Amino acid sequence: MAGLGDVQSSAAELSQVIQHGLDGPAGQIRVQNVTEKTKTALQELSRGKSQVEDYPDMGDDVQKKASQQFAVQISQSFVQFAQAIANARESFSSDISSQLKSVLEEFEEVEQSYSELTKANGGNIGDYIPGLSHMLEENVNNAFDKVGGR
Repeated sequence: MAGLGDVQSSAAELSQVIQHGLDGPAGQIRVQNVTEKTKTALQELSRGKSQVEDYPDMGDDVQKKASQQFAVQISQSFVQFAQAIANARESFSSDISSQLKSVLEEFEEVEQSYSELTKANGGNIGDYIPGLSHMLEENVNNAFDKVGGR
């Protein structure tokens, strides 16, 4: 699906930017560029959810598997991104915190939307990867704490 690969790669890129430092104007510009790229990919993925919702024409099992696979991959990317924020060695400036927080909020909205779709289809991300839900919740809470709370 369009958007999923972009979300995964931009979340990984943003994680790298966070881990390698945000010093000076160059670091701030990198964060700004990658946060915008990530938000755009998340918005595209959110719009593409209807493609998964249209899978019932192919049978319940196909929709369940498709929604579960997307939800798991989105959740894994979200965990990676949230961990990078939570484990950052340095504090973030208020501007960078604000940018990262907006991506966290967008990511959370998309992840919850796909998780709800998965549950509606009789699936659960925890069935696919045990402990993923707990790991996601813990890392997201820690990431929000790092950028000043929800």
